[in-house]
Amino acid sequence: MLSRLAPGLMIALFVAALLASLGVVTQPDPTGLYGPARQALSRADADSLRAVEFLPASHVTDGSIDYTAHLQRAIDAAAGKTLVLPPFPIRILPQSQDEQNSGPGLVIRTPLCMQGTRQSVLQADQSGFCVLAVEHTEGVLLEGFSIAGATGGPCSMLTALIRVQDTSDIVLRDLRLADSSGPAVVLESSQGARVERCVIEGAAGAGISLSQCQSAWVEANLVRGMRGLIGKNGKQAGSAIELLGSKDVLCSRNLLEGGAGAGILINSANQSLAPARITLSMNMIRDFANPHNPLSSCGIQLLNGAQEHGTSVVVSANRIENCGVHGLWIDGHDGVVIQDNWIGSSEWSGIALARVHGALVVDNTVWNSNTAALAGQAGILLQEHSSGVMLRGNHCANLAALGSAPAVPAWLDQSPPGHNHVDVAASASPDQITR
Repeated sequence: MLSRLAPGLMIALFVAALLASLGVVTQPDPTGLYGPARQALSRADADSLRAVEFLPASHVTDGSIDYTAHLQRAIDAAAGKTLVLPPFPIRILPQSQDEQNSGPGLVIRTPLCMQGTRQSVLQADQSGFCVLAVEHTEGVLLEGFSIAGATGGPCSMLTALIRVQDTSDIVLRDLRLADSSGPAVVLESSQGARVERCVIEGAAGAGISLSQCQSAWVEANLVRGMRGLIGKNGKQAGSAIELLGSKDVLCSRNLLEGGAGAGILINSANQSLAPARITLSMNMIRDFANPHNPLSSCGIQLLNGAQEHGTSVVVSANRIENCGVHGLWIDGHDGVVIQDNWIGSSEWSGIALARVHGALVVDNTVWNSNTAALAGQAGILLQEHSSGVMLRGNHCANLAALGSAPAVPAWLDQSPPGHNHVDVAASASPDQITR
């Protein structure tokens, strides 16, 4: 592994030294923002507002009174500045409501920084609405505060705790989000977004959802206890992180624990816009299961309903354990690279590929596959419509010390002879997989 990484590391060090010699600053801005947005907020700390100054003089600090309108006035006044939230809960209600839809509680439409502490809680008084919306702007930092939702009610993108639309250069950092009736965080048609070091618990649908976004980072978040939702087909589904029709995304170092559905889902958007150039790296995913809808239950699920299958997704150095039918399931992604992952205790095959052309599956460790003891499963399964798949250097084994899984083949190729290539010398062969 080090021998493969060393050349890239040497190049990175050389480039950094060269830039330093030319006087180019490579240290990232602490806000995480860039370009015009960084310039717009460069004086934000020196020019800050306290949200408490917009509340009534006799305001309560227990979240029992609605101060939505007061906080909205503070947000509007903080354009280009930092708005500091008070260290106590503020009750939020939708600003508009009709029989079918509830409008958002708070809306950000200008560049600003909104910061607080863990005790700074935007507290939803009811379910079924978006607590904080960010719309059609550039350069927003949301940092340090909490949002407490309410369970029950309708679930859709409109009911996310935070919904970002058509916005560039936005950072969500160190937020604590809990108990959403819909997704916790939704970013749509946005560019240059970062979601990092957030704690998300008890959301329905997705914990973090990116739809038709470009150049985004999702890093070092904790997402757990995902409840899932009942879809139009009447089946329960959900995911901790979902990337829909998005491009150039790094999803790394996230801890995803417990939920009904997939740990990470990649799919097309509206069955027409394919995802592309996404890297999933060093994520830890465990304990996702959905007995009511087993096929939705995986550690990492790569689907694609669009006609374009050349997605070039990289899945590397992830740890996946006890995550439903497959640790890793790939369907409709050509050019995918699956490397150096650890996958354990899958009910069916640990890694399964279908409708995939030109994939590289190398140096993965797959323990205790097919705990459900079904026929036709393996450590690594190539289904009949796969082609151009290379298996090399994978290690698959079922050990009694790791559970009660029966002996299964290390790999099983159901496609016509010659469609795929298995390097038997470097991969465990079927007759080696015993207890």
